[in-house]
Amino acid sequence: MIWQQARRNGEPERRNENTAGRVAAGVAGCAPAAPREGEGLDRSRDALAAERRRMPWMAVEKKYEFDGPKGKVSLLDLFEAAVS
Repeated sequence: MIWQQARRNGEPERRNENTAGRVAAGVAGCAPAAPREGEGLDRSRDALAAERRRMPWMAVEKKYEFDGPKGKVSLLDLFEAAVS
C-alpha cells in the first residue's frame, strides 16, 4: 500500500532489498513436507489412547494389599496419600 501511495505522489518506490532477498530465498527453499518416520506409530498410539478413554470406568472390587514402608497398605491407601 505504501508503495502505491508513493507512486501516485511521484516519489520513487522504496523497497528493502534485504527483506525481499530473504523472502525469495525462504520460498525457494521450501520443499513439500516429507512424512515423518514415526507418524504411523504416533497414529496407532493416539488411536489406542482414544479407545482407552472411551472404555467405561469400573470399580475395583478385589482387595489388593501392598507392602509399604509402614507395613501392609491397600490400593485405596496408596491413592489417598497422593490426593491429600
